[in-house]
Amino acid sequence: MNQLSQLSMTKIILDGIQDIVFLIRVEEEFSFYYEFINRAAIDSTILTVKDIEKKITDIYPLETANFLCEQYREVATSLSVLTYKDSYLTPSGVRHYSETTLTPLTNEENKCTHIVAVVKDVTDRKLAELESKKSTERLHESKQKYQSLYKYNLDAIISLNLDGYIENANLAAEKILGYSREELKQRHYCDFVPTDEDIMLVQKNFQLAIRGAAQDFPVKVNDNLGNPIHVVTKFTPIIVDKKVTGIYGIFKDISDHIDLLKKLTESEERFRIIAENAHVLISLINPNGEMTYVSPSYKEILGFDYYEYEGQSLFYNVFPDDVEALKEAMNTSIASGKTCKIQFRQRHKTKDWIWSEMVGTPVFDDENQLEHIVVLTRDITPEKDYETRLKYFALHDTLTGLPNRRLFNIRLSEAVKDFQENGNKLAVLMMDMDNFKQINDTYGHDIGDKVIDAFGRRICKCIDEKDMVARLGGDEFVVLLPNVKSINNAIMVAKKVEILMEQPLKIDDMHIDLKTSIGISYSISNETSTHTILKEADKALYIAKDAGKNTYKIF
Repeated sequence: MNQLSQLSMTKIILDGIQDIVFLIRVEEEFSFYYEFINRAAIDSTILTVKDIEKKITDIYPLETANFLCEQYREVATSLSVLTYKDSYLTPSGVRHYSETTLTPLTNEENKCTHIVAVVKDVTDRKLAELESKKSTERLHESKQKYQSLYKYNLDAIISLNLDGYIENANLAAEKILGYSREELKQRHYCDFVPTDEDIMLVQKNFQLAIRGAAQDFPVKVNDNLGNPIHVVTKFTPIIVDKKVTGIYGIFKDISDHIDLLKKLTESEERFRIIAENAHVLISLINPNGEMTYVSPSYKEILGFDYYEYEGQSLFYNVFPDDVEALKEAMNTSIASGKTCKIQFRQRHKTKDWIWSEMVGTPVFDDENQLEHIVVLTRDITPEKDYETRLKYFALHDTLTGLPNRRLFNIRLSEAVKDFQENGNKLAVLMMDMDNFKQINDTYGHDIGDKVIDAFGRRICKCIDEKDMVARLGGDEFVVLLPNVKSINNAIMVAKKVEILMEQPLKIDDMHIDLKTSIGISYSISNETSTHTILKEADKALYIAKDAGKNTYKIF
């Protein structure tokens, strides 16, 4: 077998290897050229056959090229095998992690003439390492949070064994009961309960917690001086490996609340004093649904004087679409005797509609007849606005404001489902700028960002309202055309984009020429899926690149 046949055979073998393999030629002054790139490299990286015989520094960005040349120079000089870790982007924009081994090939004069680079994809291992690291960090964070929650919780917390003896207590428990942590340890919880009736109540709830049930209950306990303290207590099981190993006793001192409640029930005037100084809307609703009391805070929160609401229905100035849900919540609360909570919109005098959260508590007389409903309402518009912004940023690109990959995938899945169920065809156009690297290198990343934004806006001018433009990352954009009649619809959009991109772009007194390559895929069979139609558009894009760029191709 001659040398040419041997080389051909070697290339065939290397093309069949799943690992990425490069053959780098070493020339004078340590200039490096790709002499061979196997099929795995072409399928998995941004390299193509056109990069063969190109100088490394002419292919990659300066930082990447310098890094690679440094590794190659080390191998060519030391004549030793070198292994290093790196990462790269696949043609679809997904980052993969790799482990590259460089092996020098020498001639008879022991001079390095070539370097064989074998790149192993270690993405799964790397992601596993990163996930393990995150899990360790989360575990440490959870421990810190637990310690903070237990130690510095404003509610008193004691840890009990299954016999009811205290094993640990936090600072709040020491403060409420007046004993140090050491004094509390090994004492039984019943030691602090003064009456037999309360002891029976506590023991009943302790046994319920051991069986996995937990509920709040009020009880009196004595501090170290014998003073009674009103607390709301909950016993919660400590479960380890699905087994109850102990009980947390959590109790809140409500003595001040009890005193306040007594004062409020003694005088309606005192209630009004509190209501007038509250920063929430306070209303009393009679059984007919009319507001018999309205707090002055209506002026501050809604802009209306409180007397404008007196005698009005609870649903006065409520957004029409929210009235029925509000009625249902109130009726359910009255029927069950439980507090209800609901979010709704109501009118502001100058701000149109604002979001509010209402908590309504029905109050019954001794004969279980409804006396009134106490309604507390607060303005949650800032919270709603923040939620809206979070949802927007989760689905949109921060640079261009266009839909991002996540939102695009949602819309693409809907269009594919519509095609599979109803036969409404769709097309996808994948595109990027042919000269974006040159723009970045020439004008800098700030100008590059402006170019990307302008590129996206120009694409938007070429589509209809039902269509979508999304930025996938870098200078890569994708267009979704749902419910199209034929491939001609996609071709028409591609031509519009080409025409619009021919117009010079002016940014900061600089004129920049834009060129784009476009790959088109079109749903033609029931086998079409989100994966296949994207993959076909991506392949068509690279066909357009190989055809000389600044054109479109259909897969």
